[in-house]
Amino acid sequence: MSAWTSVSKLTVILDSGQHQGALNQDKIGVVISIQPTDDDGNPVVVDIGVLYDKVLLIDFVDGSLLPKDDKSALNWCWIKDKEFKPNPGMTPQIKYIVKHAVFSDDRKVRTFGVRVEFEGNKYLYSSLNGTYQSSVQVEALR
Repeated sequence: MSAWTSVSKLTVILDSGQHQGALNQDKIGVVISIQPTDDDGNPVVVDIGVLYDKVLLIDFVDGSLLPKDDKSALNWCWIKDKEFKPNPGMTPQIKYIVKHAVFSDDRKVRTFGVRVEFEGNKYLYSSLNGTYQSSVQVEALR
């Protein structure tokens, strides 16, 4: 099996209709479509768990990682959507739920992109200065 060394497609979109507020947090789904490839540009099958480990949300402008929700995150953070079922036979997809604490002093509008990590600490970005420029803009409800 060929090694995953690049991507031929990387997009990030909002999951329409999922913006909700509960438990002092705003939440919205973010779906990432990614086609892993090898050095020759051939598609490579990558386990969904590996995609969740290696494809992370970042601030679109400065490239900083959006923190995982560890119950102490007081601003913007994310969790995996465990109920998300990608369409078989389509470009692989993963989905995160982005959350914002209502009482946070952090920016109310954020733009998120994606960082993809490969072996050897090599990265590919969908960001302002990245190879790709796909992003989503999220506004807190309150």
